[in-house]
Amino acid sequence: MTLFLEITAGELKGTRAALREGFSIGRKRGTLTIRDSKLSSLHVLVEERKDGSLWLVDAGSSNGIKIDSGRVRELKLEGGVTFTLGRTDFRIINSEEVAEEGAEAPVVEPTVTRDWWHWIQTLAARGKKTTQSALREVQAFEPNLKLKIVRGPQAGTEWTLGYGPRIVGSASVDLTLEDISLPGVCFKLLPERDGIRFKNETEKEVKLNGKWVETELLQNGDTIDIRNTQIQVVIDGSV
Repeated sequence: MTLFLEITAGELKGTRAALREGFSIGRKRGTLTIRDSKLSSLHVLVEERKDGSLWLVDAGSSNGIKIDSGRVRELKLEGGVTFTLGRTDFRIINSEEVAEEGAEAPVVEPTVTRDWWHWIQTLAARGKKTTQSALREVQAFEPNLKLKIVRGPQAGTEWTLGYGPRIVGSASVDLTLEDISLPGVCFKLLPERDGIRFKNETEKEVKLNGKWVETELLQNGDTIDIRNTQIQVVIDGSV
């Protein structure tokens, strides 16, 4: 079920936006920017947890997230939840409530930033120790693997990988995708006796050769698509 953010008080009262991983709010930066002097430049981010729930996470702001019981650094998002950022009030509604009201909620698409300081702050705020989640023995990739980003904000980037496991995603401290609207963990690369295994960590965002697969051994020339980003697989430098 889709969750929507609605501004209930403040300059943008009545504004609604669909929520998903990577959505952010701030005074100067974010998917949604609000001219509220009590907001930090980048105030909060939306994270998706392993169980599929969405959480609002403080991005190192000065004033935090305000709820009735006080200030918090993170808040689970579900229908009926209300909170305040700066001087702006919000509530969370679900798609059923939107349909009942007969209102068409606008979708604010996450934006991509190439501001390096913002990007570093975002990764720190998420606090995801994604590398530690792959607790298995490091092994060599045989043959070596190269990932070439051929489309998207990092087009031209190449990663030459000699060992695994490796983790690719916007919150990964291993192989980091700069587009913060992409999932924190997109896919993993695991060394196996028969080759290099691709393991999808999303339900629909990442596609291998144009289709969603849970896991598959990589072949030379495979392509991995994550929304507007495309990665080409090169095995043993053969292309």
